[in-house]
Amino acid sequence: MEVIFKDVTNKNELVDSLNSFKFALVIFDMHGGHDYDGHGFLELSGEILYPYELMGLANIPPIVVLSACDTSPADRNHFNAANAFLCAGAKTVLASTYPILSRDAAIYIGRLYKRLRYYLPERILFTKTSLRWSEFITGLNRRVYFDYF
Repeated sequence: MEVIFKDVTNKNELVDSLNSFKFALVIFDMHGGHDYDGHGFLELSGEILYPYELMGLANIPPIVVLSACDTSPADRNHFNAANAFLCAGAKTVLASTYPILSRDAAIYIGRLYKRLRYYLPERILFTKTSLRWSEFITGLNRRVYFDYF
């Protein structure tokens, strides 16, 4: 498994990075939000990106992880960041309903990495079957939840 870090500062750099990206999963680790009665957004070095702007411009990998606040808020409209990535071509998006602390987000992403790197290959080798993404994430979320309580 290969991890590639890219720092982008504006929309054009993000589009270029996504268009040269040939992997199945991308993680956006940044500030996010959702304007009241407006659109969900991500912050790129102070520049606001509305993910709906990526439709038709960027190749979106099938799995998108949004490690950012309010990317799928329960109390706003459907123009959120998670839905934007789905409309732009993602097959699944992991997003947050509420504000998240950066430390907790980093721990979660670390656990996601470990689960992808170590658990998934062993599980597939042992069972000789594939694993649905929903099962994979549900198991991860259970582990994270019960570690807190």
